Amino acid sequence: MDDLLGDDQIETAAPVAVVEEAAPVQEEPELTGYAAVSAMDEEPESITKWKAEQAVRLQQLEEETAKKEQAMLEEAKTELDTWGKTYSSQNTERHERNLDDEKAFIAKRDETGPGNQWERVAFLIDFNSKSPNKVKDTSKMKSILIRLKSEGLKGRD
Repeated sequence: MDDLLGDDQIETAAPVAVVEEAAPVQEEPELTGYAAVSAMDEEPESITKWKAEQAVRLQQLEEETAKKEQAMLEEAKTELDTWGKTYSSQNTERHERNLDDEKAFIAKRDETGPGNQWERVAFLIDFNSKSPNKVKDTSKMKSILIRLKSEGLKGRD
């Protein structure tokens, strides 16, 4: 067959690709005993990279959380201060109002002007009390006091 294809025909044939030999693949030596266990303990590079990225993300998250917590603490402190000032001012106003009411009540209670003494007694009694926890029936006493307030003691004045 070599005679059929001359020397010049071989040169004009399609060029043959030259295959370079790749670097010889180094086969990992078969590990035995402790070497095999320690080789299994090593993490792949992708997991090591993920752990590093995760650590950075967690650090950033912790920093953001710390900033938010600090902001909330400052806001709570200012709100507590505001509440304390408001409570204090309301308490002072209530105290002053109670003192004024007490002075007015005592002045009215102790006034000794001319008139019916039973009106002063009736002033000190709550006739509108209809609480269910009262055990004793005081309606008769209330009616007597109301009558004394309106009529007074006849013949004693």
